[in-house]
Amino acid sequence: MTSASSKNPSSSSPAETLSAGWWRTPWMWLVVGGPAVVIVASFITLAIAIAGADPVVGGSSVQPAHLRQATGNQ
Repeated sequence: MTSASSKNPSSSSPAETLSAGWWRTPWMWLVVGGPAVVIVASFITLAIAIAGADPVVGGSSVQPAHLRQATGNQ
């Protein structure tokens, strides 16, 4: 009769499987990678929004439509 370890010598023990680094697990990259990409993209979007911000329009240059028609400025 043969022992269990001699039947399949290429199988690894549970201790060896658990000692593999977390970075070698593909599911970890799927779970952590998606939110990480979204966070990086949000910071890039924030930088674009700050760099290309529209100028603030002063209150005196904006007139309601009924006032523009009354003064003739269209």
